[in-house]
Amino acid sequence: MPLTEDGWVSLNPDDALARSKQKVQQLFDADTDVSPGSPMGRMAQLLTDLEIENDNAAQDAYDNSFWNSATGVALDRLATQIGIQRHQAQYAQADLQITGKPGYLIPANTEFMTDNGDSFLSDLDTQIDNNGNAVVSVHSTEMAGYTNVDANTIINQANPVDEIETVTNPSAASGGADEESDYDFRNRGTINQNSPEGPTTGGIRTALINVDGVSGVTVQNNQSKETDSHGNPPNTIHAYVVGGN
Repeated sequence: MPLTEDGWVSLNPDDALARSKQKVQQLFDADTDVSPGSPMGRMAQLLTDLEIENDNAAQDAYDNSFWNSATGVALDRLATQIGIQRHQAQYAQADLQITGKPGYLIPANTEFMTDNGDSFLSDLDTQIDNNGNAVVSVHSTEMAGYTNVDANTIINQANPVDEIETVTNPSAASGGADEESDYDFRNRGTINQNSPEGPTTGGIRTALINVDGVSGVTVQNNQSKETDSHGNPPNTIHAYVVGGN
């Protein structure tokens, strides 16, 4: 059996082919020609290929039983045992500063774009005030990390109207995220197993890494009476987070 006390041992193709040839000769005749290219030799090779294919499938099933080697849906199912789910893809969000004709109503789902073609839609109907200004909340049309565009890049109307004069996003868009990869999900699961969410430094890090869109967290705990080398004041905890809203 491929499963031994040392774990899974994959089939050796040469050994498997030799066994297949032996089986063919046992079934037909000891003198049956099983050389490469002969009909029975090709039959032996086919049996070997099927055996190796089945062995690989069995090994995949075995590997998917363990947290450190599981992938895809198998990893998702194992994760439910520690109470976490894979982070799904997220839309990016931003606030646009718009100038234009006072009183003009900017409808929900109005499209704005970057020069690179990244598209954003307004969330709500928004009216330009008497001073000709409006702040419009928008979200990306795609769920992906690349939609976290830089500040002052959402500057175009997809369908220009004269009532809107200028558009920009003073701050970078944030919150956009790709679906969590197996590698990142597995690492996050390991963090959860090592330190459950709670008030400790490790627990705070775990709680933050579990927020959708967050890809990295560092928690600095300065328990001294002096400002530390990172600039954290005495007796403070600061969390530094990459991604998420």
